[in-house]
Amino acid sequence: MAIYNQIFIRSYLKTAIRLTNAHLSKGMSYYSDKYKVCIGGFPDDNSRFYILD
Repeated sequence: MAIYNQIFIRSYLKTAIRLTNAHLSKGMSYYSDKYKVCIGGFPDDNSRFYILD
């Protein structure tokens, strides 16, 4: 689990936050005003982003 967290948080989450210009919001989730998307929290149709390498 620790290795998964290191890879996911350091790589994908930080990349998604940077690319969407998200900021820390309620409940330790990130919110992007530009894309109207919440990263973290409960899954929703508008909170599904895919990072393409």
